Amino acid sequence: MFLRRHAWLVVLLIATVATGGYFLMPSVTTHDVYYDAFGLIASLLILGGVWLNRPARRAPWVLFAAGLFTFTVGDMMWTYYEVVRETAPWPSAADVFYLAGYPLFCAGLMMLIRSRRIRGRDRGALIDAIIVTTSLGVLSWIFLIAPYANDPSLSLLERVVSVAYPLMDVLLLAVAVRLMFSPGAREPSYIFLMAGLVSYLVADAVYTLLAYEGTYVTGHAVDAGWLAAAAVFAAAALHPSMRDLSEPVPDREVRLTRRRIALLTAAALLTPTALVVPSIHGNPTDVVLLAVASATTFVLVVVRMIGLIREVETSAGIIHQQREQILAEQRVSAELRRLGEMKSEFVSVASHELRTPLTSILGYGKTLQQPAVAEDPATREECAGGIVRQGERLLRLIENLMTASHLEDGRLHPTMTETSFADVCGEAIAGLGEASDRVRLLLPPDLPPLISDPDLLGRVLANLLDNALRYSSVPSPCEIGARCDADRFVFWVADRGVGIPPEDLERIFERFYQGDSSATRTHGGVGLGLNLVRDIASALGGVVEVESEVGRGSTFTVRLPVAAEEVAPAVADETTNGLDDALLEASLSDEARAWLQQTRNGTREPV
Repeated sequence: MFLRRHAWLVVLLIATVATGGYFLMPSVTTHDVYYDAFGLIASLLILGGVWLNRPARRAPWVLFAAGLFTFTVGDMMWTYYEVVRETAPWPSAADVFYLAGYPLFCAGLMMLIRSRRIRGRDRGALIDAIIVTTSLGVLSWIFLIAPYANDPSLSLLERVVSVAYPLMDVLLLAVAVRLMFSPGAREPSYIFLMAGLVSYLVADAVYTLLAYEGTYVTGHAVDAGWLAAAAVFAAAALHPSMRDLSEPVPDREVRLTRRRIALLTAAALLTPTALVVPSIHGNPTDVVLLAVASATTFVLVVVRMIGLIREVETSAGIIHQQREQILAEQRVSAELRRLGEMKSEFVSVASHELRTPLTSILGYGKTLQQPAVAEDPATREECAGGIVRQGERLLRLIENLMTASHLEDGRLHPTMTETSFADVCGEAIAGLGEASDRVRLLLPPDLPPLISDPDLLGRVLANLLDNALRYSSVPSPCEIGARCDADRFVFWVADRGVGIPPEDLERIFERFYQGDSSATRTHGGVGLGLNLVRDIASALGGVVEVESEVGRGSTFTVRLPVAAEEVAPAVADETTNGLDDALLEASLSDEARAWLQQTRNGTREPV
């Protein structure tokens, strides 16, 4: 367990000491052999890390080991030329192995990049990598490639091989920068791998300059860069975090950090800054290359900016959608709270409205149970009349509730027939009992009939009269008027009551809405009548309007079509029968209600 978790640290400590020992070697031969052994061991340690940590994707690390081993083979061939043959030809077969190691490293890095990237969301990272690579590639051309390419003392083969090394470095640099800009956590294994690449590329660049000047010798300080690169490559493979290096990263937003902005800014400025190099001005090829590189960098920066703008717009759109969703949820929550408050208020008021007539009916019934009272005809008639009045009041309330339920379920189907409005008014006024004296009926003698549902029309008129009388003090009158305007039948109910505040005019037709709760307690009601007036009027093809002035009264106007396009045949209205059945079932116990249902279904004979 200790070896598995700390092998990388042991390797780094030994490699640090071994790197110092390299420079203590007494001769070229010992330098070469020592260097070759160092590279070979590092290659084997990479494979050992693969065996020890067992990552899900082993191919990238195998390619790294193969690339480092290929470099080591080239070193061994160089040692053979330098030690055995005492002369090192250039170019030689060793260069083939040196150059072959770069594609292996690039392939391994590309596998890591493909396994880590977020599909469709790392285009910006690719553009950033191209910008950096383009700028550093220009510097490589000026200082590393152009001197060899323009040297007339070199043969064509020597020029090709000399230029191939910095070109391979640029290729490896491009892939390394692409990995650097890839998303994902920067684990220790990632840091070791990037450090090894930087160390190797810097050593290559310094060696190229030294080789061109002819000042490089075996055992030079630049060899420490290659040794350090091999050591940290091995540490990257041995560290346990190497298992996570090739795993897909979470799908999250890739941010443009300050360090990345600073790096991109420096890279974009490198190309135009290179114009200050004196040697460029005398070489037209270098000037053209710099112009092309500058234009390419500019285009890439523009494309990157467009991508950033689109990302900002997308983020703004997402934020806007989230904001709208939150606001919608808040509105729904507020509406639910309002409905909950209305429900509580309705239950409270409805309980009171139901309890009042029931209490009166029970009171009259108990009075009639007393023998002395039952024998008095006048008292008996008064109690019977009170029971009838309170029963009718209770019946109207239940009818309104059932009508509201039918409207909600879409089960209210008007029966359109020729209807006398005067007859509807007479029935509605007669149902008011003692309050009928307060109603004035103002109808023209030539008022024509209309095509409508007389029962539903009576329900509208009854609720308007109930509302007018409820909010008017006794003996304040209310009036019913009507007229016929072309194809519209217009009637109204006006009172001289308390009136409706302007802020409540738009809401009085809402179900269970009653405005000021103090008025509710004073005048009673459940806030359902005006809602039914509006919905029934709409079902009959009409509309309802209201005009009111606080302290002077209100006028409700209903506009209905005089005739329907297609008059439905008159059928018996089953609303009353259905209501009677509902009232009957509501008054029965559960056992009796089950018995009644079985009787209706024919599964049990009625007694």
